[in-house]
Amino acid sequence: WPGNVRELEHTIERILILEDGDVIQPEHLPSFITQRQGEFQVYTEDTCTLDELEKRYIQFVLRRTRGKRLEAAQILGIDRKTLGLKIKRYGLRT
Repeated sequence: WPGNVRELEHTIERILILEDGDVIQPEHLPSFITQRQGEFQVYTEDTCTLDELEKRYIQFVLRRTRGKRLEAAQILGIDRKTLGLKIKRYGLRT
């Protein structure tokens, strides 16, 4: 995701409000997401919760920053302490 976690949450909320159904489909996503290659995959074949999506994105950012929590927190747009809590909540390893 090119923005921070709040932007991701707002985009998902917008899709859920504007689109019919309970599942976000690839065609519901903004074109700048579906046209990107080699980046974080926003959708999968299976449905997933917002928590699972957040977990996957945090994992992606942590890999991208080679486990540097401060840098990852800045990319995510959250405090380093908040990132630490999310890492613990999701059982992630850095």
